[in-house]
Amino acid sequence: YSCSQCDYKCIQKRQLNQHIIAMHTDQRPIIFSCSQCDYKCAQKTHLNEHIIARHTDERPYSCSQCDYKCIQKRQLNQHIIAMHTDQRPIIFSCSQCDYKGVKKENLNRHIRNKHAVEHTRLPKNDSS
Repeated sequence: YSCSQCDYKCIQKRQLNQHIIAMHTDQRPIIFSCSQCDYKCAQKTHLNEHIIARHTDERPYSCSQCDYKCIQKRQLNQHIIAMHTDQRPIIFSCSQCDYKGVKKENLNRHIRNKHAVEHTRLPKNDSS
Protein backbone atom coordinates (compact mmCIF):
# COMPACT_ATOMS: atom_id res chain seq x y z
CA TYR A 1 0.00 0.00 0.00
CA SER A 2 1.26 3.46 -0.91
CA CYS A 3 0.32 6.85 0.48
CA SER A 4 -1.02 9.19 -2.17
CA GLN A 5 0.38 12.22 -0.31
CA CYS A 6 3.99 11.18 0.25
CA ASP A 7 6.42 8.30 -0.43
CA TYR A 8 5.30 6.17 2.53
CA LYS A 9 4.73 2.49 1.71
CA CYS A 10 3.61 -0.39 3.89
CA ILE A 11 2.40 -3.97 3.77
CA GLN A 12 -0.94 -3.67 5.59
CA LYS A 13 -3.83 -1.33 4.83
CA ARG A 14 -4.22 -0.71 8.57
CA GLN A 15 -0.70 0.73 8.63
CA LEU A 16 -1.52 3.03 5.72
CA ASN A 17 -4.67 4.27 7.45
CA GLN A 18 -2.71 4.95 10.65
CA HIS A 19 -0.07 6.78 8.65
CA ILE A 20 -2.61 8.98 6.86
CA ILE A 21 -4.34 9.94 10.12
CA ALA A 22 -1.06 10.55 11.91
CA MET A 23 0.74 12.44 9.17
CA HIS A 24 -1.82 14.06 6.88
CA THR A 25 -4.80 15.08 9.02
CA ASP A 26 -5.47 17.27 12.03
CA GLN A 27 -6.21 14.12 14.04
CA ARG A 28 -2.61 13.44 14.98
CA PRO A 29 -2.74 11.43 18.19
CA ILE A 30 0.49 11.59 20.13
CA ILE A 31 0.74 8.36 21.99
CA PHE A 32 4.46 7.52 21.95
CA SER A 33 7.06 9.64 23.74
CA CYS A 34 10.81 9.33 23.78
CA SER A 35 12.17 8.78 27.28
CA GLN A 36 15.42 10.57 26.37
CA CYS A 37 14.09 13.80 24.84
CA ASP A 38 10.89 15.70 23.98
CA TYR A 39 10.13 13.76 20.77
CA LYS A 40 6.54 12.54 20.45
CA CYS A 41 4.82 10.64 17.65
CA ALA A 42 1.77 8.62 16.74
CA GLN A 43 3.47 5.42 15.59
CA LYS A 44 5.75 3.13 17.55
CA THR A 45 7.90 2.43 14.49
CA HIS A 46 8.63 6.16 14.20
CA LEU A 47 9.64 6.27 17.87
CA ASN A 48 11.93 3.27 17.40
CA GLU A 49 13.53 4.88 14.33
CA HIS A 50 13.94 8.15 16.25
CA ILE A 51 15.66 6.40 19.16
CA ILE A 52 18.07 4.57 16.85
CA ALA A 53 18.77 7.71 14.80
CA ARG A 54 19.17 10.20 17.65
CA HIS A 55 20.23 8.24 20.70
CA THR A 56 22.40 5.37 19.42
CA ASP A 57 25.13 4.82 16.87
CA GLU A 58 23.27 1.78 15.52
CA ARG A 59 22.89 1.61 11.74
CA PRO A 60 21.52 -1.88 11.01
CA TYR A 61 21.55 -1.61 7.21
CA SER A 62 24.82 -1.33 5.32
CA CYS A 63 25.72 -1.09 1.66
CA SER A 64 27.71 -3.99 0.24
CA GLN A 65 29.41 -1.68 -2.28
CA CYS A 66 30.66 1.11 0.01
CA ASP A 67 30.76 2.10 3.68
CA TYR A 68 27.27 3.67 3.77
CA LYS A 69 25.12 2.63 6.76
CA CYS A 70 21.58 3.63 7.64
CA ILE A 71 18.60 3.02 9.88
CA GLN A 72 15.93 1.96 7.39
CA LYS A 73 15.98 -0.57 4.57
CA ARG A 74 14.18 2.04 2.42
CA GLN A 75 17.12 4.40 2.91
CA LEU A 76 19.56 1.69 1.83
CA ASN A 77 17.53 0.95 -1.30
CA GLN A 78 17.43 4.66 -2.17
CA HIS A 79 21.19 4.90 -1.60
CA ILE A 80 21.93 1.91 -3.86
CA ILE A 81 19.79 3.33 -6.67
CA ALA A 82 21.22 6.82 -6.27
CA MET A 83 24.87 5.90 -5.92
CA HIS A 84 25.44 2.51 -7.56
CA THR A 85 23.13 2.31 -10.57
CA ASP A 86 22.54 4.22 -13.80
CA GLN A 87 19.26 5.53 -12.37
CA ARG A 88 20.99 8.31 -10.50
CA PRO A 89 18.76 11.27 -9.64
CA ILE A 90 19.88 14.88 -9.28
CA ILE A 91 22.65 15.03 -6.71
CA PHE A 92 22.86 17.89 -4.22
CA SER A 93 26.45 18.62 -3.21
CA CYS A 94 27.81 20.43 -0.20
CA SER A 95 30.01 23.37 -1.18
CA GLN A 96 32.08 22.92 2.00
CA CYS A 97 32.94 19.20 1.88
CA ASP A 98 32.47 16.02 -0.18
CA TYR A 99 28.92 15.30 1.05
CA LYS A 100 26.43 14.45 -1.71
CA GLY A 101 22.79 13.48 -1.40
CA VAL A 102 19.66 13.00 -3.43
CA LYS A 103 17.41 15.17 -1.26
CA LYS A 104 17.79 18.91 -0.81
CA GLU A 105 16.39 18.62 2.73
CA ASN A 106 19.17 16.17 3.65
CA LEU A 107 21.81 18.54 2.31
CA ASN A 108 20.33 21.40 4.31
CA ARG A 109 20.31 19.23 7.45
CA HIS A 110 23.91 18.20 6.76
CA ILE A 111 25.00 21.83 6.45
CA ARG A 112 23.20 22.80 9.68
CA ASN A 113 24.62 19.85 11.61
CA LYS A 114 28.15 19.63 10.24
CA HIS A 115 29.02 23.20 9.33
CA ALA A 116 26.92 25.16 11.87
CA VAL A 117 25.57 27.50 9.21
CA GLU A 118 22.33 29.17 10.23
CA HIS A 119 21.36 30.43 6.78
CA THR A 120 22.15 28.05 3.97
CA ARG A 121 22.60 28.89 0.35
CA LEU A 122 20.84 26.97 -2.37
CA PRO A 123 22.81 23.84 -3.20
CA LYS A 124 24.51 23.37 -6.50
CA ASN A 125 23.22 20.54 -8.69
CA ASP A 126 25.59 17.99 -10.15
CA SER A 127 24.37 16.34 -13.31
CA SER A 128 26.75 13.41 -12.86
